[in-house]
Amino acid sequence: MTQSAGSSGDAAIIERLLHVPLAALRSTCWSADDGAESRLHHLEIETKHGGIVVFDHRSGELYADPPRPPGVTAKRRWRDLTAEVVIAFDDRPTLSGITRLNNPDAWRFDLSTGVFFVFTLHPDTPVISCNELPSP
Repeated sequence: MTQSAGSSGDAAIIERLLHVPLAALRSTCWSADDGAESRLHHLEIETKHGGIVVFDHRSGELYADPPRPPGVTAKRRWRDLTAEVVIAFDDRPTLSGITRLNNPDAWRFDLSTGVFFVFTLHPDTPVISCNELPSP
């Protein structure tokens, strides 16, 4: 089961990511804990045109300009996900669609090459799966 991106604000944020080559996918968190970067937290997507959007790993909310949850002042930590989500960079695809899933609570990212990856929300450690919908 899917739903629309949410508010019209979410739709406008998502539109910035569509049909533009990806520059980076990262796991991002804001923490004073030096070990925090080893775990997957928020999903950060950056396009070649400099657009950056963060997908919150707990709620699925989107953040852009600045791409961080409001009120966060801790140090930004990140981990590159290129090796874990190679399909997002093979043959220089663009994002052709982004859909919020209800069951499980996740975001699906469709690529122009016909493949997709899914970011499943979780309060502690979310999961990214490639070309496979996670079990509800």
